[in-house]
Amino acid sequence: APGRGCGSSLVEEQETCINRRMFVRCCAKLCPCGKACRNKEFNLLKMPKLRPFLTKACGWGVRTKERIPKGAFVVEYVGEVVSDAECERRMWEAKSREEKNFYMMEISADKVIDARHKANISRLINSSCQPNCRSQKCVDASTGEVRVGIFALRDIEPNEELSYNYQFQHFAHEEELKTSFGCRCGAPNCIGTLDSTVKKREQVASFTGKMIRIKWTDGKFHLAKICGYNWQKQKYAVEYESGGTEEVNLDDPKGKIKYKFVKKPSSKKNTNASASASAKKGKGGSAGDKDDTIIVKGQDGKGDEENIPPKKEEEGRLVAIKAEVINPKC
Repeated sequence: APGRGCGSSLVEEQETCINRRMFVRCCAKLCPCGKACRNKEFNLLKMPKLRPFLTKACGWGVRTKERIPKGAFVVEYVGEVVSDAECERRMWEAKSREEKNFYMMEISADKVIDARHKANISRLINSSCQPNCRSQKCVDASTGEVRVGIFALRDIEPNEELSYNYQFQHFAHEEELKTSFGCRCGAPNCIGTLDSTVKKREQVASFTGKMIRIKWTDGKFHLAKICGYNWQKQKYAVEYESGGTEEVNLDDPKGKIKYKFVKKPSSKKNTNASASASAKKGKGGSAGDKDDTIIVKGQDGKGDEENIPPKKEEEGRLVAIKAEVINPKC
């Protein structure tokens, strides 16, 4: 009814609209809220006044000229809708010409929006690790088409730059052909890259707090604890048992940094471990010299031992509610 659900001026009330919660745009002719519906097809919604401007570090950007309330529609991401195969062909062609700006947005498993030649101001919105907007896939009730809209994550004040997280995905399959794009958003929590970091965040979480032995130039392995990760430098912070800290690249594909993860012995093996430690002490060694490890970094930069803890099953990504840029522009 008018004034309730998608017809309300309150974002919380709009969220009670079943269509809105299912990411389906209401049909203007059938919605009971009529003209008051705020979940109409994108082309029927009023856009806030926006203007492009030249940023200091990220090329062109977009600012709003008026206040945008949380949850409000900002702009639709438009362009040529091409097949996945055509997208890849265009990407390789652009890469061969050493182009640096790309405007590809995935809308389904086999469809991509290419905003390079045909587009609106939405293609100039930059990425940020602390965005004030989000990209959202929605189904047009009247046509059944999947379309992408940009919505405000919070109240946005006039002259504020608009941004959303690109969730950058590589189009190349071979690791050596992939290109990583640096992020220059300047946010306090900037991770330093536009790459989608779901798997990386899981790895950092699993590594942090673990004990490892790192091989120094003296040829010996030194015990250290992984304390955190510097996203901008893409290096792990480690604190050595003997004192001192440093940042090391544990992801080097060439395996320049040799390291081993220290395995905590099970209770069943404690007796043997103690006996071994005592034997070493008798020879002038110490219990800490026992090299009880589960991962040895090889030339390919990956763990070589078969006792590596099993990876957690990767959670499915809700592509129906997340628009992902396949290649960014800055």
